[in-house]
Amino acid sequence: MSRMPNRRTSNPMTDNPFCYRRTDAEIRRSKKPCRNRVCVPLFQREKAAYVYLRRRFHYSISVLSQAFGRSTSVIHRILKFNVAIGAIPRFSNKENCGNHIRTLSLVRQQNDIYRIVKAWEAWILGEGEKPP
Repeated sequence: MSRMPNRRTSNPMTDNPFCYRRTDAEIRRSKKPCRNRVCVPLFQREKAAYVYLRRRFHYSISVLSQAFGRSTSVIHRILKFNVAIGAIPRFSNKENCGNHIRTLSLVRQQNDIYRIVKAWEAWILGEGEKPP
């Protein structure tokens, strides 16, 4: 009967035959190149603005991302959480109308949001107490 290896003498990375350890050269090659972009943190008011604009005016994720300069994945993540907790109803524009109507709706949304985006940005930065 064999003894259990001592904690001090055994190395789980080298003693286990099924464990593969990457070499230093593999680790260096696998690192992704650094991107030269600045990470801007999300403000609570910014998240509230996305939720309010989606709930009240039914703006699409792409329209919100173009207007505020965020990626669609960031806005989708915020809205998905709020749909899960019940703050925003789940709705789809595809089942209500055809392609032509959806295109006109998208153009209307883009025109509307570009008129009000300056006021919303000012509120997000803390210049007012109530949303516009």
